[in-house]
Amino acid sequence: MESSIKVPKKTKKVQNYLYVAPTVIFIILIVIFPLVYSLGVSFTNTRLGRPSAFIGLANYGEALFDDHRFWSSVLITFKIGAPALVLEFAIGLLLATLLNRNIRGRIVFLSFLSLPVMIAPAVAGLTWRMLYAPKYGAVNGILRSLGFEANIAWLAKPKLVIPAVIAVDVWQTTPFVMLVLLAGLQAIPLQIEEAARVDGATSWQIFKSINLPLITKALVAVFLLRLIDIIKLFDMVWLLTQGGPGGTAETVTLYIYINGFKYLRIGYASTLSYLFLIGVVSLTIFLLRSLYREAA
Repeated sequence: MESSIKVPKKTKKVQNYLYVAPTVIFIILIVIFPLVYSLGVSFTNTRLGRPSAFIGLANYGEALFDDHRFWSSVLITFKIGAPALVLEFAIGLLLATLLNRNIRGRIVFLSFLSLPVMIAPAVAGLTWRMLYAPKYGAVNGILRSLGFEANIAWLAKPKLVIPAVIAVDVWQTTPFVMLVLLAGLQAIPLQIEEAARVDGATSWQIFKSINLPLITKALVAVFLLRLIDIIKLFDMVWLLTQGGPGGTAETVTLYIYINGFKYLRIGYASTLSYLFLIGVVSLTIFLLRSLYREAA
């Protein structure tokens, strides 16, 4: 006969708490404590190597009303982010639609197109910095091979640096959009499309009236992920331009980094980080409500 041992309820509760305790401790140490600590620092004039003092909302007032460079970095972030998102979704949806068909070499094309998203942003930034080099870069080399007298300093001209950054971001992250949307398209039952074709629907009508509505949730999810990712874009832009020339490619994250690690204004950098966090969270909540309201 098998003997069954009954564990007291209090012991089970203790065991359950012990199971989740490592995760809770990890979250407190890695997430909650830095957030709370940096929030406290944002109300001080902390600088490295100098004594700090509590200054209340002075940093927030400076950032919101006096720091024109901060608002310029916000504008630059959207100048990069908005066109990049539009291009990534347009190209990604087009590629996903094409690869959703049974074409020869589909797996090869899919593997080849997915390569950029596997590259780290820092590596992509360094690689494209060499490709954009005026004299020996491959971009100008291709233009010269086509008959143009190209010796363009892509990353040194204010009018060209933002399009150059957008091109790199689109090149690297469009495959991510493509893969998510392709997964959404392949989840649609084939019977729906076949029934529509029997009724005489064209490929465009099937895409507009069937495929697009059925992948709305995938579109919303990937849009929010890409929006948050592109707003906090740092490493690739820093390695490409370091914010130049003349601050024309200085995004919000670059400006926060410069304040914290170049000017050593730790308190002010914490303030900018919290304003940035509040802005991103507010924008995400607004877009979530708007997009899901339209999708419902």
